[in-house]
Amino acid sequence: MDVKKEEVATPGRINDLNKLTVTQSKYTTFSDRSAIQHLRELHIADSKRKHPSLLYHTAPLFAATKTNGLTKCVLHFLQLKGWHCERTGNEGRLLDTRQTFKDTVGLTRTVGSVQRIKSSGMSGTSDLKAIINGRFVAIEIKNAATHDRQSEAQREYQAEVEKSGGVYVIVTSFAQFLNWYYSKFNNHE
Repeated sequence: MDVKKEEVATPGRINDLNKLTVTQSKYTTFSDRSAIQHLRELHIADSKRKHPSLLYHTAPLFAATKTNGLTKCVLHFLQLKGWHCERTGNEGRLLDTRQTFKDTVGLTRTVGSVQRIKSSGMSGTSDLKAIINGRFVAIEIKNAATHDRQSEAQREYQAEVEKSGGVYVIVTSFAQFLNWYYSKFNNHE
């Protein structure tokens, strides 16, 4: 699917990054390829705004095929749009008490253990937390390419966020996220 655009501002004609938005009709959609291209255009426009004296502006090679890449694309997009967005982790930490030494015979020995200490964060928390147009948005990344699934703790967290009036979105691809974002927040920019 290609992007159906009524009007798209090109980065070369823009001084203000906020003007680089897709004027959406009700049925405008992004494909995987056009979503990444849109992110590149936003990045280049931001670079031109921040560094007007540079002659040549480039964008990183964005890839949303793996979960980490998809998370980075969503985070970068929201930050380029000027919204607060942060990546949250709840993995806990590794406690390594191993010690290596040589015994009296000259053999190297290791004693101790490695254990994971549970995090003090909320179980099931979302991968990204953002504030978009004054609303709390919890973003859970579940990449369709890697067949990720939502856990029971994550479903409970989703219910808590929605019960509190926040927005919870499950992102399976960058194109799906952009389509959701522009349908939900395009009128507020």
